[in-house]
This record gives sequence, C-alpha cells and structure tokens, in this order.
Amino acid sequence: MKQLVPKHNSCTFKIERAGIRLLGEVALTQYIIHVNFSETAGVKKTQSSRITHTWVKDGACWKLLGGMSYDK
Repeated sequence: MKQLVPKHNSCTFKIERAGIRLLGEVALTQYIIHVNFSETAGVKKTQSSRITHTWVKDGACWKLLGGMSYDK
C-alpha cells in the first residue's frame, strides 16, 4: 500500500474472497483487494492485488505461516 499510495491520501478499498483450500493442517486463502484513490493531479485510479496466505493449524489455533501478493 505504501508503494501504491505513498502520501497520505484518502482511499476506499474492497476485499473480495477469491478462494480457500484446506489440506489437513494447512490452509491456503486468496483474496483480491481493489483500492480506489486519487493521484496528486486528481486523477482517479484503481489498483487490484491478489493476496495469498498460508495458514498452519497449531492445536486449536490457526497461525499465519506466510503470504505473498501480486498486482493485477
């Protein structure tokens, strides 16, 4: 987000569920985040990114193992 909107700027975002895969004690989740903001010249811009997280079950709790994102 800091690379996308480096200065303080109001923006709106929407998080869209893209999928989940449960493989025993491991879960993979995917989301698409759509961010709408105005650039310095007042030009409105939309950026979407796909976020993937890997979760591992530890007893009764799920813990985040890692994640990555890709700008669409």
